[in-house]
Amino acid sequence: MVGATTGNVVWRSGLLGLVLAVSMGVSPAWASGRRMDAAVAAARHGQHPVDVVVTVTRGREAETAAALAALHIPITRDLRASGALVLRLHPKDIDGVLAAPGVLGLSSDAVVHASSGGSKKVTSSLTTTSTTTTTSATASWLDWSASMQQSAVLLGSLGLQWTSLDGEGIGVAVVDSGIDGSSDAFDSRITAFYDFTSGGRKTAPTDDYGHGTHIAGLIGASSSLFRGIAPKVRFVGLKVLDATGQGRTSDVVAALDFLVANQRRLDVQIINLSLGHPILEPAATDPLVQAVERAVAAGFIVVTSAGNYGQNPVTGTSGYAGLTSPGNAPSAITAGSLDMHGTADRRDDTVSAFSSRGPTWYDGLAKPDILAPGHGLYSVTASGSTLATGGRATLSATGADIKLFGTSMAAATTTGVVALMLDANRQAFDLAERDLPPNAVKAMLEYSAVAVTDPATDAEYDALSEGAGGINAAGAIALARVLNPAAAVSEPWLASAVAEHTVLGGISLPWTRRILWGALPLYGDALYRNAPAWQTAVVWGDTLVWGGTLVWGNTLIWGENVVTADALVWGATVVWGDGLVTIDGQSLVWGDALIWGNSLVWGDVLIWGAAAPPP
Repeated sequence: MVGATTGNVVWRSGLLGLVLAVSMGVSPAWASGRRMDAAVAAARHGQHPVDVVVTVTRGREAETAAALAALHIPITRDLRASGALVLRLHPKDIDGVLAAPGVLGLSSDAVVHASSGGSKKVTSSLTTTSTTTTTSATASWLDWSASMQQSAVLLGSLGLQWTSLDGEGIGVAVVDSGIDGSSDAFDSRITAFYDFTSGGRKTAPTDDYGHGTHIAGLIGASSSLFRGIAPKVRFVGLKVLDATGQGRTSDVVAALDFLVANQRRLDVQIINLSLGHPILEPAATDPLVQAVERAVAAGFIVVTSAGNYGQNPVTGTSGYAGLTSPGNAPSAITAGSLDMHGTADRRDDTVSAFSSRGPTWYDGLAKPDILAPGHGLYSVTASGSTLATGGRATLSATGADIKLFGTSMAAATTTGVVALMLDANRQAFDLAERDLPPNAVKAMLEYSAVAVTDPATDAEYDALSEGAGGINAAGAIALARVLNPAAAVSEPWLASAVAEHTVLGGISLPWTRRILWGALPLYGDALYRNAPAWQTAVVWGDTLVWGGTLVWGNTLIWGENVVTADALVWGATVVWGDGLVTIDGQSLVWGDALIWGNSLVWGDVLIWGAAAPPP
């Protein structure tokens, strides 16, 4: 991202990373063209081994491996497709590995977590284990009724209550804790399953945690009790999270590169990533972000969760800069959570308090891209899973469905909508093996979004909270029906006119007609031309692809007054771990230490706090 100016506010994308690097005592690595992320830098001063992903110069892998052997450091995992190696290092060996031939940098093999935050307790006599016929029948009816009510509200709020689209022929990869293959909600539509917690071996589809099954259900379940957004999509399951809902960055990277390498054989168009870890370095060097970018460049539409760190867990205050990786991937569609408040009327929708706000750490990108329903949604239960038997989730009356809160659910809802968009586009243009490019799909979702109003101010939320707005499935599908992906680049690709408003929940609502391009808003009708920006392999946010024809808004996405000293994260203090992150055994966790003083200055020089972060 190039420097962008708004009034007296100047943002330079690389400066924040440089300030952080120098303040954390890692400037020699940066100065030499090599780098380490925040967690590895912190581990240099610790006593415990740390798992790292070593990024290696292409073509020098053998040289690097030989240097590591000379240092008596074994390679625990080879990620050659990613240009990386995975090692377990003692702190004393970190500097030596960083200086080894061909090494570009060291990143933590961070623990990733499912992006769901449990649910509120439901108090009802039906939560008891009565086995009488009357109670069982009543429970079954209420369970069916609750599922049907949610489906009616969800479909109505998205404008999908009358659609005949079902996602048939669209392939979705769920990179998560697995999918329960024994559930009748997926019929025979799980076409392949690979367990990357065990090296990527092909197995029968299972889910010992339950999160991935819930995600797949929201996307495309088709049981008698629950219907997903796109009930005829095909699934490929890639298990990267264990029975506790945790996994390793390297497993997710391996799964994504496997999808890229087997794209045609698996016939997948969309990847759902409802997981993440704290952002530890700029997007350009984050192995997980770069794996997402490789997948998007290969033509996959990647939907990620924003993270569930939008609220101070102690005070309940909403805050900014809580996005997780890979939600900070520029080219991903990053979904925050929308609370529908149990109605299809979009005028009472709000941003879920837990939903992470932007900007992204280090890079200052505007995220999330879109808001989608993710607040307390029922979906399919994985039989015998952790969430079903002892987790934080709420089971429905019969135990057939499970209720979760989180941007994980918002990402799943978004993925289902994207599947319907591809289905609609294929039906409209009947183009063999040519779908809408990922950037075009993202732009269509943003352009057709509807405004979300903050009840505290009775005004629209800022773009760091709502992104482009609340998802409008009917509007995005309307665009998908008229934008021809076979049109020549830089030529109009609008096959017919489209109304820029949609009836949602019985009310006609205008589109925001706003595209968030990196850290700047894009207005006007640029979407109606097959611009170079919408093509595959163009990184979202790169202003160079627009040349001199782009009409930007006159401010940064967040304006001049949204992110200030008083609004950054949680008020005048930043709650962001002990020195950015803390290391708890092998796990990266969010701490509760106050860092970086009590002030923030935006300008030609970024100054974080009254004093530098602790070393």
